[in-house]
Amino acid sequence: IKNAVILFNKYREDWSNIGPVPREVSDEIYRRFKETADKVLASKKEQMEAINAERASNLKLKILLCEKLETLNTTWPETGKQWAQRAEEVEALMDEWKKTGQGPRQEGDEAWNRFREARQEFFNARRNFFKKLGADREENLQKKLALCEQAEKLSDRSDWGKTNLIS
Repeated sequence: IKNAVILFNKYREDWSNIGPVPREVSDEIYRRFKETADKVLASKKEQMEAINAERASNLKLKILLCEKLETLNTTWPETGKQWAQRAEEVEALMDEWKKTGQGPRQEGDEAWNRFREARQEFFNARRNFFKKLGADREENLQKKLALCEQAEKLSDRSDWGKTNLIS
């Protein structure tokens, strides 16, 4: 339809540039051209209405995806395994987003920004969790190294009777 409208607009421009025709056929030829123009424009209007209805439906689906993701972000997982499961859920929502067609331009951009921000919030929280987990593991390593040193000192002793268990 888009190509037909472009082509028809060219015909309309050519129509205007051609010049006058004999009076006895002028009204008839104009009516014929106008009826054809009306048909083309009506077809375009129908198509645009169908496209706009589909885009409105897609927008509703995308808003639901935003709400699902925002709901997931209300509580954070507590273990690495739970974070992995949640990441799979977030990626599944992203896949659904990609499968859903376009929405109206302005509202679609707003919905995308909302979805992207919620997604970024998730990934930032996950990154912070694992960063803290890494710091905790480093701290635990230092504690275990200290215990190893104490155990090694204890193993070097030969006077077991005098060994103080709390040192």
